[in-house]
Amino acid sequence: FTPKAAADCETLSGDLRRDNCLANFAARDNDESLCERIDFDSSRWSCLYQIAERKGMPSLCGQITAPCRFESPGVQCDPETYRDTCYLVVARKLKDGKWCGQVADAAKQESCLKQTGEP
Repeated sequence: FTPKAAADCETLSGDLRRDNCLANFAARDNDESLCERIDFDSSRWSCLYQIAERKGMPSLCGQITAPCRFESPGVQCDPETYRDTCYLVVARKLKDGKWCGQVADAAKQESCLKQTGEP
């Protein structure tokens, strides 16, 4: 069974298959609302920052937040890393260093400023 639409993803068994299906449709259609239906935090956040980069929409980076929906041993709830990456890739796409100020990690912030041509 190959899903033809995002709604078909809901019929797949297994959270990971369902999440991957939703992420694929979100990427294909540039539809961030599909990202929000993804259960696994890291997959949802990756989905959001990829679409934020494509659309040049830093507002989507702000949606990468705790609390985490999915807690399990060994899985870290670390929205900050994904949010930093999101702001970095959007700033680079927009060539606008003002978004680098949203990056919490100092090294990533410096890299962001260099990539956007800011002093």
